[in-house]
Amino acid sequence: MVQRVTPTGTAPARFAPPEASQPNLRAAMGARVKEEAGRRILALAPDWKQRNATARAVELILKGESAWTPDEAAEAAEAAAIDALWNHVKSVRDASDAIERAINEAGDDDLPGLDLTAGWP
Repeated sequence: MVQRVTPTGTAPARFAPPEASQPNLRAAMGARVKEEAGRRILALAPDWKQRNATARAVELILKGESAWTPDEAAEAAEAAAIDALWNHVKSVRDASDAIERAINEAGDDDLPGLDLTAGWP
């Protein structure tokens, strides 16, 4: 859940929430959360890496796990690594969705106090 900013809490240098006085604050906050989610996903898995992982996952699926020989343990490890990468991407998306939901559910007076930096994986 999104928490209030504490006096000791600071946002990461690359992620600054919009100013409370900004017009359309709710929309600006939602846009910042989407930007941050995109930045976090691309830092872990740039577009080229996502494309390569998707293509390799399709190859592994088409071959089928039951067709892997004991000598192909590397393929099992590769599939696990792709799965771990995708699970992290999903966790960033889930965090983004939760923060955006909190923004949309917050009252106008509560918006400036929402901590957009909390809850990220």
